[in-house]
Amino acid sequence: MVTVRAARMAMATRFEVVLNGEKESWLQSVAEEVLDEIEKLEAKLSLYNPASQIARTNHQAAVACSNPPWRGGICVASGRRRRRNTGGRW
Repeated sequence: MVTVRAARMAMATRFEVVLNGEKESWLQSVAEEVLDEIEKLEAKLSLYNPASQIARTNHQAAVACSNPPWRGGICVASGRRRRRNTGGRW
């Protein structure tokens, strides 16, 4: 039986794969595929990588909030009214 270990840094964490089996070359290939998959997840989910899907989504949401449609003004006015009517408790 052969043991294959492979490790890689991603998401500020060391990921390590340990596989046992008969064919070392196949185990090494599987370990690399697992670590590649972790890198793909990091590329999608990293808040610190401006090209990641989640960073782009957050940016788009921020842009949308800073430029609300006409109804945004109604919401703000409604909120101000509620605050005034509740003595600032809302």
